[in-house]
Amino acid sequence: MRSIRAFLYQIKMELKSTVRYKFAFFSDIAVFSVLLIFFFLSSSGSSFSDKYSSQDNKELLLVGYMMWTFASAAISTMATGLNSEARNGTLVMFLHSKTPVEILLFAKLISSQIVQLIIILVLSLISRFLFHVQLSFNPTLILPFLINLVGMYGIGMVLCGVSLFFKKTGALTLLMQLVTLFVTDTLPSSDTILKITRYIPLTICNEISRLIISSKSYSYTALFGIIISIIWVVVGILVFRFFYEKSKVKGNLLFY
Repeated sequence: MRSIRAFLYQIKMELKSTVRYKFAFFSDIAVFSVLLIFFFLSSSGSSFSDKYSSQDNKELLLVGYMMWTFASAAISTMATGLNSEARNGTLVMFLHSKTPVEILLFAKLISSQIVQLIIILVLSLISRFLFHVQLSFNPTLILPFLINLVGMYGIGMVLCGVSLFFKKTGALTLLMQLVTLFVTDTLPSSDTILKITRYIPLTICNEISRLIISSKSYSYTALFGIIISIIWVVVGILVFRFFYEKSKVKGNLLFY
């Protein structure tokens, strides 16, 4: 019960922080909107029509782009979560809370995804009124979203552990966001690349989302995605704990 209250309280505090610092929020809206407009104007997703036997390649591009924005927000939140606590002077309390750090970090992730929903709404309006692209709402799209959420939490825990030990990882975070944009089939990626990046949750999420929109079978891909995401969570927590213990032994936490 205590963990649930701490979880909900952490979400509440993160949302309040977003409201307090509006500039970053509106900057995200601007960046994501400009990128989407550029991709639409450059017909970046034209090859999706052949791949998924669908005439509306822009809708297929849009759903992948939206999933990427969720993943991008997750990467940023998880990679900078502990650094923000350090800046606020609450890192020690955060790490020594009676509630496991993993739960509190997941709360940070959930809050970022809630905020991202507002950005998704803006992107949907831009797509509809400027490019006449309307994403058909399908309740089953929640499945790839959850696969992406869980998997990116695992990857985020890896980044969180790295940032705790090495501290300044802003360049790595930006690199991860760019890499996931270009190699996960958010924008069309080659089959050779996808054979490697298929084990990234976002890649599987994009495929499932487009299969759902194209009314094709996705059950096997979804099962594979669930397994991969669970593996990433286990790996992520183990890596985070490894770097956390190393940080305590070397005294890295004293230099925050």
